[in-house]
Amino acid sequence: MSLWKTVFDVELNTQHKLRIGALECWFTIKENEWHFEYFHNAYNESDSEKPIKFTQPKKRPSNPGEVLRFIQSTPIKTLRIKPRMPDRSIVTKPSSPISLPPSQSVTLYLSTPLWIGVYAENQETPLVELPSIKLSDTWFGPKPHIGELCYASNFSGRMNWSNLPKRESRIITPIVIENSSKETLKLEKISIPSAHLDVFISANGMLCTQTLRLKKGKDHKVSEVTMDKTLIPEFHGAELISKASESDHSSIFNKTLDMFFH
Repeated sequence: MSLWKTVFDVELNTQHKLRIGALECWFTIKENEWHFEYFHNAYNESDSEKPIKFTQPKKRPSNPGEVLRFIQSTPIKTLRIKPRMPDRSIVTKPSSPISLPPSQSVTLYLSTPLWIGVYAENQETPLVELPSIKLSDTWFGPKPHIGELCYASNFSGRMNWSNLPKRESRIITPIVIENSSKETLKLEKISIPSAHLDVFISANGMLCTQTLRLKKGKDHKVSEVTMDKTLIPEFHGAELISKASESDHSSIFNKTLDMFFH
């Protein structure tokens, strides 16, 4: 059974451990409170990824970590864990610069390290959200005073869905890039508006978001940003598992391509 679709019945004074990506998170369940202790292991993208594990160990974690405590008036009986997109945009760089010639259109499949949302019984707002992989901060924008604080990541620029590695700690975002201008478009960095994207789960457990479409018009000052309402064919029939944290998408549609490519 998928971790993301399971509602866990929890007993008082028990502890549970979740391992996903570089994250190890320990939950201690008490009558009217939760204790979270978590840390991130060293992570190298070239290493093979271990499967997600959710267990009920008897020993406490040997490594000291960040501690969070939540209290409430009623006893806690169930626990849900959902995959979520990061709370900020992801600025991702290709392993080597990529250029798109004029009058060309391509689809790139970019993967984003997921965050987990931990939900108490009958709650729609997560108690805590934690990244499966700890990313560094970066600034993205055409000028120092125009832009936003983001997370930094890398991508390989895969154009073939079948070549994507199956990694449980990642969410795939298809990005269609159309260059209708007379100039070559350099894809040195791409900003993914993570907070605006829903997360879907396929029958085989892969995670995906809607497709972003970025178009550079014939007039290089004119650009268009849209989001597909339907999923790519490979995800036909996938189930919505986690809604975007930002429901108003007008802000990303009003941005220029300078705020998506830099």
